[in-house]
Amino acid sequence: MTQAINGHFAPARTPRDIVVRLHAETVKVLADGVVRQRLAVQGFDRGGTTPEQFAGIIRRDLARRKKVIASASIRAE
Repeated sequence: MTQAINGHFAPARTPRDIVVRLHAETVKVLADGVVRQRLAVQGFDRGGTTPEQFAGIIRRDLARRKKVIASASIRAE
């Protein structure tokens, strides 16, 4: 089964204090019991990472997909 990844994205060069605040507020919401219950019912598993960890996940995923696209000679039409 493929794992879906959900997260927040912001424009490049978003000030660090804004990224930290968005992360902190998201962590607060995801810690709420009602929110956790509703997400669980929908099949979501609240993992949680830091902004830096999430960026690393995205970079690795993009690199993996780029290799697959290149090896399969996939072209946009």
